[in-house]
Amino acid sequence: MARLGIIFGLLLFGISIAAMLQTPQKAPSQFYSMMFGIPTFFCGIVALNPHRRRQAMIIASGIALIGTVSGLVWVSLNLSRTPEPLAPESVSPVPPIVAMTVTCSLFLCSVWIGFSNLKKKAATNSPSRSVNP
Repeated sequence: MARLGIIFGLLLFGISIAAMLQTPQKAPSQFYSMMFGIPTFFCGIVALNPHRRRQAMIIASGIALIGTVSGLVWVSLNLSRTPEPLAPESVSPVPPIVAMTVTCSLFLCSVWIGFSNLKKKAATNSPSRSVNP
């Protein structure tokens, strides 16, 4: 799961870079995905240590949960407004935020699936203790 954190952190970086390369104008919404990509990437690096893996991935999944919820709230609040006319060179903030929300939710689901698989694997591998009277 550590590599998963690194990969999704880099994907969030890529979303932000793609949004910045889209236009020479910069908007704060272009950097939202990078704000969630940096700690996710860092948690993935920390999770390479077997003694810190569980804690780092729990923190990374919490960051992904915050990214998913904040992205959903941002999109719902900003799409409910009446659209204002955009200048030809202005930046549309919706695609990077939607991509960030989808990426964070995919990471969150994959970490939860990974944790449930580890729990099942630990339950089947643990020896059953029998008490002899």
